Amino acid sequence: MAPGCVCLMKKITAIEVQKRTPNRVNIHLDGEFAFGLARIVAAWLRVGQELSEEKIGQLQAEDARERAFQQAMLFLSYRARSESEIRQNLRKHEIPEPVIEQTLDRFELHRRFVRFNLGKDVAGLDRVAFLHVPLGELALLHRG
Repeated sequence: MAPGCVCLMKKITAIEVQKRTPNRVNIHLDGEFAFGLARIVAAWLRVGQELSEEKIGQLQAEDARERAFQQAMLFLSYRARSESEIRQNLRKHEIPEPVIEQTLDRFELHRRFVRFNLGKDVAGLDRVAFLHVPLGELALLHRG
């Protein structure tokens, strides 16, 4: 926070797992429902914690990136896809264009990591498994 900033802080009063989507939670601020987040995004939040408007915006932006990533992983789980197919699928799910770019950049980073390590030696696959690179991300390797 900037010095002299009169920022309104909101207190987390409840964090509840969503009934139909257990990998997401509902965040209640000052006794009222405020928004939902992916559990992984909300993992560090605690009841009683105070959040600034800036922090709330950061959490919601991270949630949008996680939602896009999970949608792309689901789409890749059926078969290998091209970048344009992933982009089209994310647009169909109304993911904002900057978030689509961040998601594709994330896949590109993993793709380069895997190519670099698989090109070294036979143990490369073991390193990938050890680092828990999701198999859906390996599906992008066919891009060449």
